[in-house]
Amino acid sequence: MAIARIVPFALAGLLLCSGPVHSQAVLLFDNGSANACGGYEMTGSTVADDFEVTFSADATRGTFSMSDGTCTFPANWDGNLRWWIYTDSGGLPSGLVASGFAAEVSVDSFFDNCPDAFWYTVHFKLGQIVPLSSGVRYWLALHMAADWSVSRDIHWGTTSPGNFSPGVASLFGTGPWGTVGLEYSFSLEFVGDDTYLFVDGFESGDTSIWSTTVP
Repeated sequence: MAIARIVPFALAGLLLCSGPVHSQAVLLFDNGSANACGGYEMTGSTVADDFEVTFSADATRGTFSMSDGTCTFPANWDGNLRWWIYTDSGGLPSGLVASGFAAEVSVDSFFDNCPDAFWYTVHFKLGQIVPLSSGVRYWLALHMAADWSVSRDIHWGTTSPGNFSPGVASLFGTGPWGTVGLEYSFSLEFVGDDTYLFVDGFESGDTSIWSTTVP
């Protein structure tokens, strides 16, 4: 079910990493920054929000806001992040464009409001190149588990005011979809280095590859 919690917003925590410098990311769509006010459960459900790009381009990465109502993350996560991109039909997700398990996931913590919730920004690689056309309405759907067998109190965080139609959700699968009246914080990007990695097979799609700032 949806959660609605009003808490002060604060920034705390940075992702610490080392490695080669990657080519600059091109932002394709941004639905708004996290407001740390609510979300919709995304382990027992699949959650989706719509978007359009202003120019045709390939998507290779995504980012979204997440909250953990148990304050135990990552212990309550099975290490899998599933994603889908659909076209739109009548204000709901319809034709499947692409789907997969995130090839790599990293997590920044940004607000500790425990025991109520702990808030994060999640970054992930799609693991493939997804061509997007300008002027076409799409839906990004996310599910933070390998299956839908257990609800782990992990939520896709909201933004305000967001763009286009309110988000939708599907309980225990990817349809039928029902409107939940929330806008979700997420963005999609293209990173040039990803094109080489995906084409040459370097990215294995191993969903165990991830990092976090959780102590």
